[in-house]
Amino acid sequence: MKNQNTKSENLTLHIGDNLKSLAQYKDNSIDAVIIDGPYGLNSKEPDIQKMLEQFKVGQNYILGGKGMANKKWDSDLPNLHLCRELLRVLKPGGYLAGFAGSRTYDILVITLRWAGFLIKDQMIWAYASGVPKQGKVEVEDDESTASGSLKPAFEPIVIAQKPITEKDIEANMKKYSTGAFNVDAVRVVGHSDGKERYPANIVTDGSKAIEAGFHGGKDYFNSCPYSYIDCVLNPILYYSKAGEKDREFGLDKYETTEFRRSVIGKKILVGQKNLHETVKPIALMCHLVRLFTQPGGTVLDCFMGSGSTGISTLLEGRKFVGMELDPKYFRIASERIDRTQELIEQFKVSDHKLLSHYAALDSLKKDIKKAAALVLKEPKNTEYRADFERLIECQSVCEQKLKKQLKENKAA
Repeated sequence: MKNQNTKSENLTLHIGDNLKSLAQYKDNSIDAVIIDGPYGLNSKEPDIQKMLEQFKVGQNYILGGKGMANKKWDSDLPNLHLCRELLRVLKPGGYLAGFAGSRTYDILVITLRWAGFLIKDQMIWAYASGVPKQGKVEVEDDESTASGSLKPAFEPIVIAQKPITEKDIEANMKKYSTGAFNVDAVRVVGHSDGKERYPANIVTDGSKAIEAGFHGGKDYFNSCPYSYIDCVLNPILYYSKAGEKDREFGLDKYETTEFRRSVIGKKILVGQKNLHETVKPIALMCHLVRLFTQPGGTVLDCFMGSGSTGISTLLEGRKFVGMELDPKYFRIASERIDRTQELIEQFKVSDHKLLSHYAALDSLKKDIKKAAALVLKEPKNTEYRADFERLIECQSVCEQKLKKQLKENKAA
């Protein structure tokens, strides 16, 4: 099942070439496209003149070579033919939100413009955990530090739109439910006065370094005074990078013998079943889904990876179409997305953090029931009794974590 196309009422997953999968969809059938495609972070420098020459005759520009971590899959960006297909299947006024690398963002933007998209905005996801792509450079007779790159601290997200076909946005919204941002779904409370405001086009990972910088800190980077930022830019939302719990969401029942390895040293990260290198946080993807679609709309991700966009789409009550070329990622994405559907139906909540706690408690209760049966069968068996007591203690800890999460959600 995990190696073939799957389809249900709210969910369709395709394995294989995304262009072939897209060909199955009618014009104007998708509400929004949200993609975290390859960044084209290649050792080769793009030839912009050659790219434009090939675009003029309707051809893709392929840089080739190897990309991030010496892998081929990330050596090029979404190409012209793909962008034209995405434009075709999008409803008039529908948005495309595409993550990109800061060094190759311009190429993605040009490709989208050439395909027929309007570039409406740029969002920034700022974080503190980036690592310079190139190390120090030796400079003879010079004690100063030289490097081939700066430490990355953000990822740009291009916001592109298919042109509307009706007389104005209001008429387009009435006909297609697309054409305007769903701002009411993402309004947040300002820091100083507690009032709901428009969200800024920047989100952060919530780290102390980034938050301090935006709120008057001087240790990390220059910033405007807190009061100015609060009045003009805030509320600045934050969604932390995908930690282990986020990466592993939906894989609690997934059985595998292959585990993720660290980038440096290739150490096996025992227990981490999600093999994908660039997992985006579920909360961030939920924000994008809410912002660019109305409830019940259809979101397409043609670079599905390990399925975070699909998970977020289901959590937000939308329909999802996912496409993935790599069989191992497709299996993981299918498992995570299917499990998300199961948990939503079972516990009737749509918060992935709560669902993680509920799933853990549910599993513990089943294990406790089995352990209790063994103790009743052999009351003098010390191993059975110790296992039962350990599970009871784990249940207590899990219940405390659930209560804490419920309290945090209520406060938010």
